[in-house]
Parts: sequence; structure tokens; C-alpha cells
Amino acid sequence: MLGNGTRSVTSIRHRYTWSNFTGRYVTQPLKYYVPNDLSELRDAMADSLAKGCRIRAIGSGHSWSDIATTPDALIDTRRLNRVLGLERDILVLTCNQETLFRTECGIVIRDLIRESAKLGLALPNMGGYDGQTIVGASQTATHGSGINLPPLCDFIVSLDMLTSHNELLRIEPRQGITDAALFAEKYPDRRLIQDDDYFSAVSVGLGCLGVIYSAYTRLVPYYWLRENRLMAPWSDVKTRVYERLASHRHYEIDVNPHSTNGQNTCIETMRDFSERPSLPWFLRSHRSLFPYFFASLPGATQLFAFLFRQFPSLSPRLIDWALSQYPDRDYVDDYNVVLPIGTLNNIISYSSEHALPVSSCVQAIDMILEMAARSSKDFIYHSAPVAVRFVRKTNAYLAMQNAASQEEDFCMIEFPVVIGTVGGLEQLERYERALAKLGARPHWGQVNYLSGYDLSALYPKLQAWLRIFDELNADGMFDSDFTDRLGFSTRSARKDRQC
Repeated sequence: MLGNGTRSVTSIRHRYTWSNFTGRYVTQPLKYYVPNDLSELRDAMADSLAKGCRIRAIGSGHSWSDIATTPDALIDTRRLNRVLGLERDILVLTCNQETLFRTECGIVIRDLIRESAKLGLALPNMGGYDGQTIVGASQTATHGSGINLPPLCDFIVSLDMLTSHNELLRIEPRQGITDAALFAEKYPDRRLIQDDDYFSAVSVGLGCLGVIYSAYTRLVPYYWLRENRLMAPWSDVKTRVYERLASHRHYEIDVNPHSTNGQNTCIETMRDFSERPSLPWFLRSHRSLFPYFFASLPGATQLFAFLFRQFPSLSPRLIDWALSQYPDRDYVDDYNVVLPIGTLNNIISYSSEHALPVSSCVQAIDMILEMAARSSKDFIYHSAPVAVRFVRKTNAYLAMQNAASQEEDFCMIEFPVVIGTVGGLEQLERYERALAKLGARPHWGQVNYLSGYDLSALYPKLQAWLRIFDELNADGMFDSDFTDRLGFSTRSARKDRQC
């Protein structure tokens, strides 16, 4: 039985070995909980609290950093994956209820997309992978590309979260979707917080402020996208980046960091709204299927890793060849088919990513290309193109795209590395140090070398976030290896607690 003595969690494992998607981070927590519903989640929380365990909640494990690791108690949320009914009886009448979609925390993005499509609704944007949980992705400010489109955290308008005292809070902005009086009448044992500071902290809480149970997501009418991809040298692309940004809903660049024939090859991807296709698939323009088919084959990762490890000097031409497979013209499909990278996610890799003011984009890429040229002399080569995307600023305090210190939107530069690439982590650390001189903020969920020393200069709203952290984590229940590294854990007035 668990701490409250009333019911058992369907699955509790002791010293279960958990690893993230790539296997880079492995932990064997004393207890590994897999709750099926809110009641079992609260039981797991009560059991951990009674034993003095520190808690981390995990989703799909699609993170390359130590953000999810703990030696104490892990709560796997993937069975908390249901669509929940709208609480129309307590929602504000003017909140446009028809575009709200409520789910448990563990639903993965592809399932949210499938279920919301039945109502004619869609996510406003998404990243390249649809296997992440919607809450896990939003908690680290994961994003797609589009200068007028914010990160996923801005699509969530209300969160139900368990605190270290097992209190269930509903947290919303000051002008939230929930009627306070009706909520208090319906849920006398819960608390509604409608406060901009709280919401700006919790919407990108990094799993450090509590365990989120459910969320309301603001969706849009279902849509289709038209994609055009062009191949061009960086010397040409850099002259039109800002023009393209202003002209297209989605714009992104993939650039070969190594030059061939004196040029760095790029793919420019431009996407805009389209009408629903009237022709059958086989009569429409479509993408080249070869790279997606190849990536789906067993052993594709191992083959790439072998080539890049044994013949690193071939990397520039291999990346050029890969980019040459992608140009297309007037490819139209459902948004959730166009935006993800599909089976390319089967190539096991890790990455780092950095947010910079959009005005620094060209300067940063030029610097990266110079560094890649120098690194190749040390026999360190990239194994994938550098991905460049663009994201609207947000008010979430610890989002990489937080705009507290500037009025610009953001350029996101990502460095994917195929598992087994020689010098991959060394190269990522070099980029982080170099981009820091331009004020770059590393992605929380990807490879990063941040410490508490770095954060105050990068995040002007850090102290506001830490005030909420200290309040909600006063007993250190949500401390972890991650908060230890960042220096957050030392702020909580707790005893050294482990199970």
C-alpha cells in the first residue's frame, strides 16, 4: 500500500533502470511509479513525500540533458494520456471554449493531434518530432519555426499541478479561462491561482515546480500547408533571410557547416497555408521518399555512425548529398505531416540548440561556419546539417525565447550529432562557449553545460522564477541532479533528503 493506505499504484518498480531516448543519461531510482489516473498520481506523491524522496516526473524521455534524472523517485506519466472533457460549467463564457482542448499530461503530441482533428482543431505549430508529451515539450519551451509563432508553452492556457504538499493547484494567467467563484464551489479542496507571475514561471517550470497532471491547450481550426524547398549557397541565403521571414508563415534553413567547392550548401524551407488538396496523393507534388525510406531501415543509424567515424573527411560531401534529396515544389499536405521530420527521427542522435536575437542570426551562422572549418583541421566533423529556425518571443520566464530584456524575436540554431560521431560533444561545448559571447541561451532539454553562474545574465526574470520555485519547492521535493547543477537546490531550506 502507498502512503495514504487507500489504494495501490498499478506499477511500482524498485531500482528500475530508466534511460533517455539516446541512452546518454541512465538512472536507477529507488522507486519508479507508473500511475494510471489522478488518484494514483496523488498516491505516488504521498508515498514519496512520506519517505522523503525527491521526485521527477518524466514523459517520453526525448531530452538530451540531465533534466529528468534523480536517484530517488521517478513518476512515468505516459499512462496519463487521456483526453479530458472541458469543464464548461466552470469556464468563463467569453474564453472561446470551442478552441480549448483538455488532456492529461502524458498524452504525446501525435495523439493530441489525432484526437483534436476529430473536432476540426489543430496545434498552431509543432516541432520536428511528434512523440514528445505535450506537457514535457512545453515545459522546456520546445518550438517549431515561424517568426510569428511562439514556443509550445504559449499554446497552454491552464495547468493543474500537484505541489510538494500534494495540493492540486490550477494555475492560469490573471485573465484566465476559469471562473474563480464556480471553481471554488466545484472544487473546495483545490486552489485556483490566476496570476501572471505564477503562470509565467510554471508554464516553463522545467519539472522543478510540481508535477503537472493536466492542461488546457488553445488550438486553431484545422489547416493544410504548402511547402517549397530550395537549394542554394549560404552566401546567397544570408542576403535574404529577413525578407523570407517576413514573407512566409514558416521559414527555416538547414546549412552544411562544411564547405564544398568553396560554398556552404543550404536548404531553405518555406511553408504557408493552403487549401485542402483536391487531387489524390499520387497525382500531387510530393517529397522525395528516399531519405525517409532509408532512415526507416534497420541499421541506418549504425551505418551513418560507421561512415562518419571511419571516414570523417567524407562528411562535407555526405551532408551535401543528403541535402540534395530535399528540394521540393508546391508539396501540400496536412500540417502534422508537413511539419515533423518523420522517419528521420529514427536516426539516433543528440543535439544542442541555442536561442539568439533574430538580428544576430547571420553573424552567428558565419561564426559557426568559421569554427567548423577550423575544427575539421582537428579531424572533428559534423554528421548532420545545422538547423536554423525562428520563433516569436514569449513571456515565460525561463523560456529560451523570453523577451524580458529585448523586443526582438528569436533565431534558434541547432546542432544535431549522429550517435558515435567522433568529437561530437566536444564540438557542442565549443559552440556553446562561442555563442555565449552573443548572448545565446542553450535549450534546457538538449545538451548543455550551463551552471548557476551563467543564468542571471541570460535570464533577467530568473529571480522572479526562483521566488516561485522557493515557494513551491520549500522542502526540496523537486530538487534533482539538474537543479543541483544549476545551483537551484541550494536555495531551498531543506535537509539533505534522499529516500
